[in-house]
Amino acid sequence: MLVNLSVRNFALVRELDLSFDPGLTVITGESGAGKSILLEALSLVLGSRARREQTRPGEQQCEVTAEFKVDTSPRALTFLEEHDLVDSSDASRCLVRRIARVDGRSRAWINGTQVNVDTLRTLCTPLVALHGQFEQTQLVDPLVQLDWFDDFSIDSSLRVSVSQKYTSWRRAMQDFETANAKTGGQFNQMDLLRYQVEELDALDLQEGEFERLRQLHKRITSSQEIRQLLHESLELLRSGIHSDFSAISRTLSRIDDENDSLSQAKKLLESTKIQIEECELYLNQYADHVESNEEDFESVEARLNLIYDIARKHKVTPNQLYEQANSVRNSLATLSAAEKQIEALRQSSENRHAEFLTASKKLSIQRQECSPKFCREVVQVLAHLALENVKFETAFENAENSRGIDSLEYLVSTNSKYDPMPLGRIASGGELSRIALAILVVVANRSNLPCLVLDEADVGIGGVTADMVGRMLRTLARNNQVLCVTHAPQVAALGGSHMYVHKTEGQEIQVAALDQDDRVDEIARMVASRAVDEESRKYARTLIANAQS
Repeated sequence: MLVNLSVRNFALVRELDLSFDPGLTVITGESGAGKSILLEALSLVLGSRARREQTRPGEQQCEVTAEFKVDTSPRALTFLEEHDLVDSSDASRCLVRRIARVDGRSRAWINGTQVNVDTLRTLCTPLVALHGQFEQTQLVDPLVQLDWFDDFSIDSSLRVSVSQKYTSWRRAMQDFETANAKTGGQFNQMDLLRYQVEELDALDLQEGEFERLRQLHKRITSSQEIRQLLHESLELLRSGIHSDFSAISRTLSRIDDENDSLSQAKKLLESTKIQIEECELYLNQYADHVESNEEDFESVEARLNLIYDIARKHKVTPNQLYEQANSVRNSLATLSAAEKQIEALRQSSENRHAEFLTASKKLSIQRQECSPKFCREVVQVLAHLALENVKFETAFENAENSRGIDSLEYLVSTNSKYDPMPLGRIASGGELSRIALAILVVVANRSNLPCLVLDEADVGIGGVTADMVGRMLRTLARNNQVLCVTHAPQVAALGGSHMYVHKTEGQEIQVAALDQDDRVDEIARMVASRAVDEESRKYARTLIANAQS
């Protein structure tokens, strides 16, 4: 519900503050008084394109502020919550503000937070539906057309289910696409990684193996020199040191003395002899090892050559190849796990899509079944609005969005000689307003409609038809706020509130809320189209009295 509208320096308006009541508010005034300017100001704060000429001459910017009660608009409440724009002091209150400068730039705010115009427009779409001779954005919007049709024909629980399944599918698809994008082109490397892992697994290089093989190869290639040195060392042990130790032992054994130092010397001499014998044993074992390694020279050299070759392929040193093998295995394992995860996400996305399609097909069948009844009721209402020969049809096409798998467009023909065509291409401004009114009347009892603003829905009609339009508006206003710009006294008489738009001597637009007496005079002016007299006042009172019936 629109609660307040504040306008500053907009066209011919210097300063204007308006408050609106629930129900039907009629807005009247002489032609050229500025009624359409008020609707332009409202349209600006709802997100329409700003124009330089909208700023009052001599000023640098215009400003429009609108206050809404949003407690009856679930879409608006959800939007505010999702974008962290809820009024902290009153969650049901929403204040939108728009400033447009003469240089073409504009700024917008929602509850004090600056936002872009698209965000402003998205919020305001479910809050206000503006239908005028030159402003029928919602009526010709296929999504709005589908929403109105669904309000009439489809159980809300099925629509909610489809919307939830669509959201679930889109979220799953986004998760899949995000995960897939993070891998970049890495999956293209998996074949190479698999080949490398197979090659490295076949090599089966052990930690420290290369260094051991390199040392072994070094020993084997110098084995002849090693054997000669070992031979010389062993000869010295056998021929020199052994005999010397034996001679010393025999000499000391002839000394007959229990002296401790002598005893310790004999023990050390015996221990040293044993260590030298052990040294000889180890040298003999090493000599056997050198001789046995010579037999493995070819296999060691072949193994080293293979290690060198694979290290070159991986552009690492042989000492780094063991770590490189682990790194390649880890990379393959990571990509394999990511591949499985992405495949699971893809499958989840497909499953969610299938669930969405199943529910959407059920919804689509219901729409097709309800279409004839919806069209008949709209045509019946249009007949009461002086559009007796109108053809009204619905055309479904394939689409995928939160509303299911259908897009809908209203087809209309106001001349029986022509086939129905899309609404925006056929009907005139006044006809569009009445068609919108007829559709809204049909769906009103089942729809949570926004604030409805109608600009001259009564153009080209009068008498009984104008009275019928007014009564339909009043019917709509029982559960919805309706603001109606009108030139028809029959419609004006049916308003719950009445605003009068006029210009001052300085050509500034002013708006007055009329009391009962002023209202009689204004309706009398509309009736007489000339100076108000007692006869026109009497007729005005009759219209107001009849409006109560």
